[in-house]
Amino acid sequence: MNRGNFLNSLPPLVWFYLFFFLFPTVFSQNAYCEEKAVIKTGDLFPQIALKVPADPKDVAYLGISGEKPFFVSDVKADLLLVEIMNINCGSCQRQAPIYNKLYDLIESTPETKGRIKMIAIATGSEDKYIKEYRDYFKAHYPIFADPALHVYSAIGKSPVPLAIYLHPRLGGKGGVVAGTHEGLYEDYEGMFREMKYFMEMDLAEILNVGSEVEGSVMTVKPIMSEKEIEAKIQSAFNLKGNPKDPIERIDIEGQGSVYTAKIVKNDSEERLFAKVVSQPPPCDECHDIHFIYIFDETGNIRQFIPLQLTKYDNENWNIKDIEKMRGKVVGKTIESPFYFDEKVDAVSSATITSMVIFRNLEEGKKLFSALKAKGLVK
Repeated sequence: MNRGNFLNSLPPLVWFYLFFFLFPTVFSQNAYCEEKAVIKTGDLFPQIALKVPADPKDVAYLGISGEKPFFVSDVKADLLLVEIMNINCGSCQRQAPIYNKLYDLIESTPETKGRIKMIAIATGSEDKYIKEYRDYFKAHYPIFADPALHVYSAIGKSPVPLAIYLHPRLGGKGGVVAGTHEGLYEDYEGMFREMKYFMEMDLAEILNVGSEVEGSVMTVKPIMSEKEIEAKIQSAFNLKGNPKDPIERIDIEGQGSVYTAKIVKNDSEERLFAKVVSQPPPCDECHDIHFIYIFDETGNIRQFIPLQLTKYDNENWNIKDIEKMRGKVVGKTIESPFYFDEKVDAVSSATITSMVIFRNLEEGKKLFSALKAKGLVK
């Protein structure tokens, strides 16, 4: 029996839980190659809270109330367009004026006004910079911050912009996805026609379509073999002292893999760790991001090694760019906050790449805690 037939044989509630919680994430056996299924028709939207907008007009438009964080399923609409975007993504910036036209068309059509609504979720962005973006593009629709990439990660780390057509009141908490569209969508009138169709779909129809849709999978492939990666890590360790033992790879549940070895210098011994990071960028025009960071038993970051880091027009980082990032992160403890301010911390013309680096270092504290639990660090 194939997967589609198996799913069709299950009750809807069981189908939802299997598909949303079991199928979306698959980690390959490679230490630094991640595969993740992108959200698609029939999936539940993740229950991640958003901050209530400061503008009363946005609050009234969404039909929400109170000051506590809300979920997309709280929005009063028959269909909600959720755009996953990044304010520094070129395609997202080109999408903004098109979405303004779409918003105006929705609001000026009696059939859809109040029934179809729009929001954007800006992954990796802070409120103050979202306000600048919204003011510059005169965006009519509310835009919410996803600074820690929680929504972006939960929907499968798709390139952005990603349009998600959501029935907020169907399927249980979070709402159910009626359709998606990856990349820039210039035909706003065609999009409007699609949204009217999606608006009238019921749950059974959505589930039927979803069982037949072949979802896309985000794959970040390594740019080096594991042998080459280990050689690069060994060279970095050798600069810190004489190796006492061969490099060992440790697989940690939920945190991937980390490489470790003991080194000796000036009659003292210490253990070093190397984490290989390979991440897709929240941008449909950017290259994948690959780097290594090395830290010691106290959590002090000792080195930052670029493997593939690019900036505008996918130009590789130069020595000055690399040294700027090293100056930002080397010497900090992995347990300290890695707050990212794009106007202070970003390498010029590489805001998205810089943000992804900071967000991954922020996640390093979880890795360090896991190493503590294994008795490998102090």
